[in-house]
Amino acid sequence: MVGFMLPLIKFFIFLFFSPSYIMEDTPPPAPEAPKAVPTPTGPSQAPAGPAQTGFVADLKGVLTRDGAAMVRVAKNPKYFTYGLLFMVLAQVANVVSQWMAMSEANEFAAAFGVDITYGPMEMIGSGLTGFLMGLIMVCVLYFLSLKFKGTKQGDLKGFIGLYGFMILPMVLNVIPVVGLVAAIWVLVLYFMMMKSVFGFGFWKTVGVSILSAILAGIAMIPIALLFAAVGLGDASFSYSIGDISTDLLNY
Repeated sequence: MVGFMLPLIKFFIFLFFSPSYIMEDTPPPAPEAPKAVPTPTGPSQAPAGPAQTGFVADLKGVLTRDGAAMVRVAKNPKYFTYGLLFMVLAQVANVVSQWMAMSEANEFAAAFGVDITYGPMEMIGSGLTGFLMGLIMVCVLYFLSLKFKGTKQGDLKGFIGLYGFMILPMVLNVIPVVGLVAAIWVLVLYFMMMKSVFGFGFWKTVGVSILSAILAGIAMIPIALLFAAVGLGDASFSYSIGDISTDLLNY
């Protein structure tokens, strides 16, 4: 597990502390020759340089609560594929975290004759359910936010890209304490995203998010039933006493 986490930790260190021109479309800045100090002509200040853009700069901006970067990502549909990829990575980390928790719980439950099964089929079902639930919810969230008179910044593809950027820290969910910190930070980023893209305050964000979760949950019911019918349940629990074994729950 340590060998699996080191590349992730190195990636975030690289992301936050590397020069912003790395992996971007622009070359590194060349040394500038000394310039003469211009004579002031009025009270106005010199205009600031253009904001640095590019994949790494925009990703770093989103993860550091930069509202301008969030708007840029929301307006750029080319980030749609990256957003989906980051959502998949976050869900994979969530499944691995669940598997670790189930393994530890199974060791404790075995002393009481309870067996918890969380095998490959259950992991696939959990991962697909979580990914589809997240994708449906972000789509519902986008259209509901526009319905509630939110400002329109970009389109649905751009918003999905932004959402994927925002939840990327959840790949750290496989580390118990670090995963909790990452989840709290993602929640902070979520409220900043809703403020930057739609202009929503705290309570309006809470309201539209709850409504989106309810509607997405209703939409997931037939999908969950289909997964259960083909054996892609989340987990199964059984209790055994001697030669008697009873299936308690399978969903």
